[in-house]
Amino acid sequence: MPEQIKLNDGLTIPQLGLGVWQVDPAITAKVVSWGIEAGYRSIDTAEGYANEEGVGQAIREGGVPRNELFITSKLRNGAHQRDLALKAFDETMKKLGIEQLDLFLIHWPVPSRNNYVEAWKTLVELRDAGRIRSIGVSNFNQDHLERIIGETGVVPAVKPDRAAPAVPAARQARVPCPPRHQDRKLEPARQRPAAAGPDPGEDRQEARKIRGADDHQMAPSGRSDRHSQINP
Repeated sequence: MPEQIKLNDGLTIPQLGLGVWQVDPAITAKVVSWGIEAGYRSIDTAEGYANEEGVGQAIREGGVPRNELFITSKLRNGAHQRDLALKAFDETMKKLGIEQLDLFLIHWPVPSRNNYVEAWKTLVELRDAGRIRSIGVSNFNQDHLERIIGETGVVPAVKPDRAAPAVPAARQARVPCPPRHQDRKLEPARQRPAAAGPDPGEDRQEARKIRGADDHQMAPSGRSDRHSQINP
């Protein structure tokens, strides 16, 4: 069994996971099945990746009990309003073919639309209804985190972080929680992408971005390849 990380809500997640960003939907089931065979137990997909059905097929055909797998998906950018978020989540569950999702994230805050707090409240609602075990965010900066926690009192269990060769490991692992909630640690989630290797130029840009985030005591934002983040 892969090493587990305990989240702030008491649940655990495998430390190493397989992401399917940019994996062709036509071969996703095969790729994820190979990953499960190789020992991966955490699988990361998203509504914006358009390959949740392939992940669902691999869950059914992978030969591993469902309770041994940790499945993550992410809410698409255009579905932050409550009714749209609920509908999008139902579609995700239908494609994955499972009764309960292990982890659901807001993929991007999209602050220009100013609906990410409503989206977060909807994820809290789904978690409280038992449809999701853990909830988190992706690509949120410190201001976004402060706002959702301040308005709901709920600290995300996970905030994906980029792991890049040009960025020192100590900085890659740093995902600060807003000062008033230091007792509720956010865990950085990193997945190995099944496709699309890192661009060295992007890694240099990300290193500068994270250094700037450190200067302002903010969580780094932007694309997180290790957790297969992309703006759909």
